[in-house]
Amino acid sequence: MSRRLPLLGAVLALLSGCAPAQVAPYLKVDEPPALSKVSLSLPISADRLMPLKTRRGVYQVAEGADTGRRIPYALELTSTGWALTKTGFARHEIRRGHHGEISILRETDLRENRQIRYDTPVLLLPAALAAGFSAGGKTGVTVGNPEPGSKTHRGVCDWRLDFLGGRDITTPAGRFRIYRLRSMRRIRIALAEILLTVDFDYAPDDGMVATHIHRIIRIAGLFEQKEDWRMEEAPR
Repeated sequence: MSRRLPLLGAVLALLSGCAPAQVAPYLKVDEPPALSKVSLSLPISADRLMPLKTRRGVYQVAEGADTGRRIPYALELTSTGWALTKTGFARHEIRRGHHGEISILRETDLRENRQIRYDTPVLLLPAALAAGFSAGGKTGVTVGNPEPGSKTHRGVCDWRLDFLGGRDITTPAGRFRIYRLRSMRRIRIALAEILLTVDFDYAPDDGMVATHIHRIIRIAGLFEQKEDWRMEEAPR
């Protein structure tokens, strides 16, 4: 892995207001690899896969930079829904929709104090997850420092969400039978492009017990940065 450079800071510094460059269709991918076949209860509700209730715990970095680092987290009620805050790392603001689905409103990189705000919430979990589930869409985004009055930039996000199946995994907190969903997003802002792939591992009634994140940043075809890491539930 290359040395980590400022993420959205580097992107925003080079924005010039030009139209986005044409890029390969990132979200048009082959069928995802099949997971180990295990017995799953389907359909299953979003409330079981990600219970929205006040909770505190610890994630541990299992792969990537800072392997072994422990990151305390908190899931708490806010004025707009719920927020999952990973101390010193990231804050994800989410909400439950009218039909029971769970979507993300805003994401803040706490390492660089940069935020992505989605005009239309991006789906994280359908109200009822069934075999073969797949969904996608497009929304506008605002990217920049979250402080009032700070300069921001407008862009577009294409997104896709796929159910990959289930498997048994072992984390520092124990063994879980998980349901894995893959979230893919392509965010285009002037000359910059952010490609994000996140595999979410949900255990019924325990919530998100692991995430595997792969991120690529490209600027004007001259600069590319890749980051890859995995976080797993750990004992407090």
